Amino acid sequence: MTDIKETKTAQIVEFDYTELLDKSKPLYEKIKNAYGPEGVGICLIKNIPGYVEARKQFLPLAYDLAHLPKDSLAKLTKPEYMHAIGWSHGVE
Repeated sequence: MTDIKETKTAQIVEFDYTELLDKSKPLYEKIKNAYGPEGVGICLIKNIPGYVEARKQFLPLAYDLAHLPKDSLAKLTKPEYMHAIGWSHGVE
């Protein structure tokens, strides 16, 4: 006989860009849902003006950055920002 475990589906919390601009709108509960003990730690911000165009311009630059010589990459490293170890050359 197999035990059936109840699983909880984590929800990604969504914000509309206009919500973030509206200083009268309380966002505490939504932020808590995203980053609190039961949260996934992910928020989605939708309807950002100019996002698609900016993404098209930015993404090709990531390839160029990743292929810079190591000495050039080292000049961009800022240990005072307490970077984490990651997939791109060990520094995120």
